[in-house]
Amino acid sequence: MDADEVLARQLQAEEDAALAAALGRAGLGGGGNHGQARIASLLHDSAKKALKYGDELAQAMALSVMPMDRLAGAAEEACAVSAAMGEQPPLALEDALAQELLAWFKSDFFCWVNAPPCPTCGVASTAGAGMGVPSAEEAEHGAGRVELYRCGACGSAVRFPRYNDPVKLLETRRGRCGEWANAFTLCCRAAGLDARLAIDLEDHVWTEVWSEAQQRWVHMDPCEAAYDKPLLYEAGWGKRLTYVLAVGRHGAADVTRRYTQQWGEVQKRRTLASEPWLESALQEATARLRAQLPADERQRLERRDALEQQLLLSGRTQLSPAELAALPGRTTGDAAWLAARGEDGRAGAAAQAAASGCAAASADEAAAAAADISGTRYRLAKDDGLAAAQPLRLCGGAVRASGEIAPGETARHAFDGSPHTKWLDFGGRKPDAAWLEYRLPAEAPPAVLGSYALTSANDEPARDPRHVVLEAWSEEAGDWVILAEQTALHFPARHHRQEFAIPASAAPPPSRRFRLRVVGVADPATANSVQLACLDLYRRPQQERQGQHERREQDSQLGQQGQQGQQQQQQQQEQEGAAGPTAEQQEGQPPGGLGHEQQGAAQQAAAEPSPGNGAGGAAQAQHQQQQLQAPASGSDKQDGAAGNPWAELFSAG
Repeated sequence: MDADEVLARQLQAEEDAALAAALGRAGLGGGGNHGQARIASLLHDSAKKALKYGDELAQAMALSVMPMDRLAGAAEEACAVSAAMGEQPPLALEDALAQELLAWFKSDFFCWVNAPPCPTCGVASTAGAGMGVPSAEEAEHGAGRVELYRCGACGSAVRFPRYNDPVKLLETRRGRCGEWANAFTLCCRAAGLDARLAIDLEDHVWTEVWSEAQQRWVHMDPCEAAYDKPLLYEAGWGKRLTYVLAVGRHGAADVTRRYTQQWGEVQKRRTLASEPWLESALQEATARLRAQLPADERQRLERRDALEQQLLLSGRTQLSPAELAALPGRTTGDAAWLAARGEDGRAGAAAQAAASGCAAASADEAAAAAADISGTRYRLAKDDGLAAAQPLRLCGGAVRASGEIAPGETARHAFDGSPHTKWLDFGGRKPDAAWLEYRLPAEAPPAVLGSYALTSANDEPARDPRHVVLEAWSEEAGDWVILAEQTALHFPARHHRQEFAIPASAAPPPSRRFRLRVVGVADPATANSVQLACLDLYRRPQQERQGQHERREQDSQLGQQGQQGQQQQQQQQEQEGAAGPTAEQQEGQPPGGLGHEQQGAAQQAAAEPSPGNGAGGAAQAQHQQQQLQAPASGSDKQDGAAGNPWAELFSAG
């Protein structure tokens, strides 16, 4: 039995006594501080949850519903692309796995509940009818309260128990932020990640995961699929934070500073407990959680605590106005619920202005936004399947953007050829702040663009691009070169496609990197983002015809070489036949050579070119002979390529 399980059982056995002690420390017996009692109770309950995540059975149940092979494979691919593209720092495997897990949980596994559907008639939404008492079975899985709803279609009563048991949540797969964070944190722990709960006392909860590569705790909100965006709540949603407490299997900490750029204002609102009392309560909770650990492990965790405090005090999460503008309002929950909670983003603009010290974007900020091209990490476009139907279309590359909404509205969705998916970036509401980049692999020849096409997204015409600039990266100039510009784009309908030719007078340079900058949107006054369904890039037809001609010439040369090789081999066989069979030929097949049946098959292939390839059939026969004659052992791979399957594709350019 490990230390986590021992401590979990101790906590369960001592629950009532521990809670009474916490309330006693808060001074409730003599009319004491109810805020302190609330914090003490929260720390106690969160510690129990954190230890539950370490239960072997709970983790086994989580692993049974998680597609770990697929997630691990996607993480390895992302790391390979990152290394091949020269990103600094390169994406670490553990961080990539956390991101893949976050995207899967949001898009494929868990569901948000505003009002539960009717299980009797299937109506999607029901009406609230008050609160109920949990049944014995519901209470067994940690449901402290039950919301009651009534179906307007069939009149059935619908119960929505608010379960606290993360294993039960793996079965129901639905809830609000508490259920989302509870189940997701268990999945993180099951995947081998060091994860803990982060509780905002203003009614929200999410997850933090320790990144060994970055040596820090990383914010992860499964409801929003938000990775490492700690200022999302203050600057995006417009929340007025007070306390954010993180609780995990190895301790508790006040991490409020990570989630605010207005610490002075936040301090004025922290009235639940005195700062010395809070610090003491957190230290006591941490000491209790680490009591069963060996001394060297406690020392390691103390060093990690010290590093975190340095980062919190350093203000590392300070963002530029352009970065703050890319943080959206809350996306989960219906509009009325969000407005009632003040989390629809309307208050976020004021918070951004307060944080940046200005009321509106200045020209300097717009220029800074245009210069900031850090963006998302590269991901494979996975658009190879479009090449057959559109031979001139650029395919097989990697993509990234100024920003995106993972997992369903990413840069990759702008290049998937479907008008029913889209890329969306909340940072695009600011002038010249949004962009999409497409990059061909190093092995592909540079492309000369002849045209491009833009397709409007499914909704909100105000978000359509109105002013765009298409650019190519010039290796010679070491900068972006403008290929085309549209200053008055207009899409008359949703899913509307417009194609534009790139004039030859623009003298577009051959390049492997192309970027579309969105300088402005259709209605900057009302748009909260920029969106685009498709960006399609096409080579010049002359370049494609030239490439086909070069390939035909190469096939012809290979075919001629194959025929010459056949003639030389036939002459050698005739000479050897006149001289009599050798000892090796008497055995049936010479070492390292071709047997008679294999020679005949290769000769027949050379004599009968494959359909549509001309002399390419002879080249194929020669290649077949070379393969048969090659040594059975050894490797052609160069050193360094074996560890990165994408390095050969993306190592240059």
